[in-house]
Amino acid sequence: VFIDFFAVWCGPCKRMDEITFTDAKVQELLGSMIAADWDAEKDPWMAVAKKYKVSAYPTLLVIGPDGKEVDRHLGFLEPAEFIEVIDGYRKGIGTVAALENELQKRPDDVELLYKVGTKHAEAGRSDEAATALNKVLTLDPHNSTRNPEILYRLGDAYYYDQKYAEAKTYLNRLVTDYAKSDIAPDAMKRLAAVE
Repeated sequence: VFIDFFAVWCGPCKRMDEITFTDAKVQELLGSMIAADWDAEKDPWMAVAKKYKVSAYPTLLVIGPDGKEVDRHLGFLEPAEFIEVIDGYRKGIGTVAALENELQKRPDDVELLYKVGTKHAEAGRSDEAATALNKVLTLDPHNSTRNPEILYRLGDAYYYDQKYAEAKTYLNRLVTDYAKSDIAPDAMKRLAAVE
């Protein structure tokens, strides 16, 4: 099953409709699946979006026969990327489960930890995201490009999980340690929301 969660005001969602979903090869792939296109901000789809912890648009989900999420992608994809990502998920390629299996072989691989943590954060699994991403922060403590983004992702994931104390911890660390980063103003806004 493939579900495109969108919002009517979402620019990248409109681009998906205009560019990606009109592509013949994308239509062929989606024709081989049960595919749905749901406005996540309208009933009855709001409840489904909440169940799958959709927090950004578009969220592209692949769901297994058991109703469980196989994986997701957030944001716009060009047609060729869409086919590679979504068909890959169907085949178990690039999924969080596949990455976690690889992580068992390379537990200190910073890039792999980052990918796993990011996937968990995007899926609203804040505790799982924290396990991987905190390890990235420990193994690569001086990465001033990636680390502010990691702290924001963790703060954001905990915010959407309604674990506000944890969210504040990561967001405060971001604005304290990386005050001049491009993402610090966004962290300040998110902090104001949890105060």
